[in-house]
Amino acid sequence: MTVRDMVVRLCAAFPSVDAATVETTVRAEYDGFREARIRAFIPILVERRARRALSAASEQMQMPERM
Repeated sequence: MTVRDMVVRLCAAFPSVDAATVETTVRAEYDGFREARIRAFIPILVERRARRALSAASEQMQMPERM
């Protein structure tokens, strides 16, 4: 699985979040695993973390501002 594939899939899942933010989030999550010795599950872990972060961002964008 490539970063590009993951970005495309996450953009479809979170249409309210712009593609640049999705890509930045995915790359940042991958960066967190840079030193990992076992790499087999990194794509799964990255996607889970990115989904969690993008879900929070999407919810914040949809909340009406309170005065």
